[in-house]
Amino acid sequence: MNLHFLPHMSPHHGGLPPHRNTPAPGIPRGGLTHAALALGLACGMSQAAAAVQLITDPKEMADSSGDIRTVGATVRGDFLILSLTVDGVAAPSVEQTPESMANRYYYHWLLDTDNNPATGRSNAEYEGNPTGLSRPVGSERVVMVGWRDGKPNGVEVYDPLNEDQAILSGIPFLASGNSVTAVVPLSALGLARGQTFALSAFQEGASDGWAVDWVESATLTVDGPPGSVAAVSDPADLGDSSGDIRNIQAFSLGDQVVFWMTVQGIAAPSVVNTPEEKVNRYYYHWLLDTDNNPATGRSNAEYEGNPTGLARPVGSERVLMVGWRDGKPNGVELYDPLDEDTALLSNFPFHRAHVRPGRGTRSGRGRGSLPGGRLG
Repeated sequence: MNLHFLPHMSPHHGGLPPHRNTPAPGIPRGGLTHAALALGLACGMSQAAAAVQLITDPKEMADSSGDIRTVGATVRGDFLILSLTVDGVAAPSVEQTPESMANRYYYHWLLDTDNNPATGRSNAEYEGNPTGLSRPVGSERVVMVGWRDGKPNGVEVYDPLNEDQAILSGIPFLASGNSVTAVVPLSALGLARGQTFALSAFQEGASDGWAVDWVESATLTVDGPPGSVAAVSDPADLGDSSGDIRNIQAFSLGDQVVFWMTVQGIAAPSVVNTPEEKVNRYYYHWLLDTDNNPATGRSNAEYEGNPTGLARPVGSERVLMVGWRDGKPNGVELYDPLDEDTALLSNFPFHRAHVRPGRGTRSGRGRGSLPGGRLG
């Protein structure tokens, strides 16, 4: 399928882990002044398509869920896709947790970005005790997905030598069945194409006296199919300090299409984050010209009778919209712009990612995955 897409934002519809004192999900740590909109739409990502399995790990935890069995990674465009599979359920409900165990799981991918176990934070020991790993790493980045009482509890990228400051928080992830998949920009990890790094993982949960499941490491090179990623950049041209689209990307992932958006400032700000003279009401739209023909569908050459001035307008057959008003979602749906009163898909889950300036990238980012069949 040839897919031509453009972004649009309108004011209306048309130790290693810091988990023991992690703030509530969606609340950025101090110093996070840029943010991202990250969408996670219906149907999820295929585990097989998401990442290549690199590491296997034996069963060694008392809990029936959360014991890591495989760890995988692959690169797609400018993103690292991380995955793991576990025994039982990766993100169980409270009811799925045995009475003797605690519904509190913290999954970590450890990235030794310079492939040097003598630098970064070593996993040869933890809290003064040897881990027994034969191939320890010295991690410069940690990607963590926390799960507590049946919901996310700390989802972020951080430097393990400065774990009180997240580099990127609220990263998009999918927990489905026995697998967890996360998508992270290479820039937030300090990785570039051609770079070799080591990857390891561990899971620490509240069950069985905070037992830790350590995983051996594997080495891989940042490589992948850059031609499969489409991207559009946009200059600053809005008066609001937040919500001005700077970049969008899309790439295929199995039978999904993943959408990513970067904005200036904060993509989904709280009311207090909004300047007094501005309104906390933002509507982000991805326009999809599914037949790659600007003469069909709804044209963006004009809007409400006024020319848009675009050099390469599209004729969209599908619009993906995420609305934000008064600090909370306000219209999250996929629709046909020629019949916009009828949603094809509504209220899908989405993520907001917060980026700390000077660490990785300086702008907010967003991401979403949508079943290809829904796009026509």
